[in-house]
Amino acid sequence: MARGQSRDDGTFAPALNDHALGAAVLGLAESMIRERVIAQRTNAPNPFTDEEIRAVFDAVMNGVGG
Repeated sequence: MARGQSRDDGTFAPALNDHALGAAVLGLAESMIRERVIAQRTNAPNPFTDEEIRAVFDAVMNGVGG
């Protein structure tokens, strides 16, 4: 995707910086993966389901819509 295209086509709110949004979404994914890995390595229950992860991503992406 070309820089600014997400703003131009209305996917994301114009006030959002593409790079900042990308970093935030990546951080969200990394955090949830880390929590799952820690739980697995310590024999703790899975902290959230696949459906819960999808729901979080949906909520975040819908919240940054243009």
